[in-house]
Amino acid sequence: MNKLVQKILNNRNDLIEGTFCYELFENKTFNATLFEELIKDIKNSLNEDEITDFLDFVPWVVMNTMHCIICHNDTNDSYFILNMDMDLWYETYENLLSDVLNSALLCQRNR
Repeated sequence: MNKLVQKILNNRNDLIEGTFCYELFENKTFNATLFEELIKDIKNSLNEDEITDFLDFVPWVVMNTMHCIICHNDTNDSYFILNMDMDLWYETYENLLSDVLNSALLCQRNR
């Protein structure tokens, strides 16, 4: 497995420090830099031979990120993202997440 694919998949283990998922799930912070890097890495890897290694990861990270956002906005839920800018989420990040999901699904369909 190449290093970029492994870097992407490290996010699946939310106990690996320095990953977007670790920051979001464990530290309850939305690290925009790590998020944008993860999205870029996924898009750059969609043409790799080892794509099947992480195609199932893309829906997983989308669903879990969205779950965190939903819980963050639920006043009855104790989960709260410390630095979440919801305006920026709706303006930028939600679209990036949707775009990478659509790209991965299209890639999977074309394989």
